[in-house]
Order: sequence, then C-alpha cells, then structure tokens
Amino acid sequence: MGLASLALVALSAAPAAVADDTPGLPLWFPCVPRSPSFHCDYRDRVHEERATESVVKGVKNRPNANDCCCREDQEIMWDDPPMLHCQERSKCLWVCCEHPDKLCGEQCCTQTQKCIHQVCVNPVEVFA
Repeated sequence: MGLASLALVALSAAPAAVADDTPGLPLWFPCVPRSPSFHCDYRDRVHEERATESVVKGVKNRPNANDCCCREDQEIMWDDPPMLHCQERSKCLWVCCEHPDKLCGEQCCTQTQKCIHQVCVNPVEVFA
C-alpha cells in the first residue's frame, strides 16, 4: 500500500470534524396582550413596543400583533436584519429559532437537519 493510500485510510478512519448537529432549544418571547387603544408603556421598568414594530416577519405579520406589547430588552426581536424564525404559539407568545435554524416542534433544527414529525433528524438517519 502506497503512502497516499495509507493517508486516505487514516483520514477515513478518523472521526470527521463536523458542525454540532444537536438540535437547539428555541427562544420564548412572552408579550402581554393589550388592547390597541392601550398604549404600550413600561413593564418592570423596561420600555415596551407593539409586536407590529418587530423586524421579525413571523411576529409583526400576525393578525393580532397590534394587540401585543413586547419588552424592548428582547433585543433580538428588534435587531435588523431579523435573525429569528418565529411562530406564535398562543396569543402574544412567540417561540423562535435563531437564523438559519428552523423551528421543529419544541426544538430548533440546524440547517442540515430535516423536521420529521416534530423531530429534528440528520439526513444520514433519514436516508439510511
């Protein structure tokens, strides 16, 4: 066996250094339901904004987003460009995954994983 063949065998036997494919936990953003006529103000001495002011499409485009006041210290909801994929689970309660991860049930799948029956699955497991 030549030197090049030995190197190839050694590389294929070593575990590959890959990104961590462990599903992450989503971020929860509880906002407070408030009538659109009620001015979002301060909660626990932190300024609030209407959910319609968020840069995250999955938050601001919800039909009842104008009824929700969200804390301004949840900075990731207001940062530009939007770095979250969000879903409203109940009125004014959003669950989000940081971009590029995607929400899958109660976890965030990495970019390489597939969401199957609310579980993140690695492509090798899907096609094995």
